[in-house]
Amino acid sequence: MPSFIIHIMIPLLVLLALRMAPARVALLMLPFTLIHDIDYWIGTHRATLHNIFVVLPALFLWYKWRNEPPQRATYAGVSAYYLASHVFLDLFAGGVVLLYPLWNMNIYLNCRVLVETATDTIIPTCTTELGRGAPTVVDVYTWISPFEISIVVWSLGMLGGLYALRWYRERDT
Repeated sequence: MPSFIIHIMIPLLVLLALRMAPARVALLMLPFTLIHDIDYWIGTHRATLHNIFVVLPALFLWYKWRNEPPQRATYAGVSAYYLASHVFLDLFAGGVVLLYPLWNMNIYLNCRVLVETATDTIIPTCTTELGRGAPTVVDVYTWISPFEISIVVWSLGMLGGLYALRWYRERDT
């Protein structure tokens, strides 16, 4: 199960790297990456809110506002992107019930990239697995792993370095 760090950092970094939205909007809408996990307390985890019916209202607003002042469409588009990214990431980590409550089947994508060292051949594999009901989620899991801590530290270091570089350039002008 990806921790909240993965659910926050990956979509945010992709959004900022591709310059799909202003950084201010990307940071302001960031809580939308974690809204799905409320179903841990109010229903069946990975089913009640981990489905496309949570993403559709934001997509509808984006579609409705796309020709109006761009700020409204940007907020709706970023929220839809964040909502969809959470569901997408969970597809690879135990699966989700995408069409809950209409169809109670867990969809799980099992993808791996293997490297055959004798021939330096890359072998990507991806299989889809279906199961009845919501996926089993462990009661206790590592809240943040050492790998995720390194992602946070690296990201903060890069952000600090970029701000230091910006400060240095502005100081000389």
